[in-house]
Amino acid sequence: MTKLKICGLVALIIVAVGSSLQALPVAGSWTIYYSDSTFETVVGENYHGCDGSERWGDVSGFFETESWYCANGENIACSVNICNGNVDQYGQYDPGACSTYYCTGW
Repeated sequence: MTKLKICGLVALIIVAVGSSLQALPVAGSWTIYYSDSTFETVVGENYHGCDGSERWGDVSGFFETESWYCANGENIACSVNICNGNVDQYGQYDPGACSTYYCTGW
């Protein structure tokens, strides 16, 4: 009877711990939206980190994006994009309609 209780308790602990664990995303990204092609006035931001997400403000056709690996923080890419206003309210855009410039020094 004691073995059965111990096995039941172990099974309960495994289920409880397993259900509370969440896998980390593979990568994070941070997009900053600007009012125009001078890239001086920030109008919004979209952050998808390895530990959560945050979004505020507006999206625009002028934005800068950085991305990194969650496991080690190593940079994946950095780009500056000029889409001439062809960005919808969710930040989705047609890459063919944009000029993309990759950051140097990465």
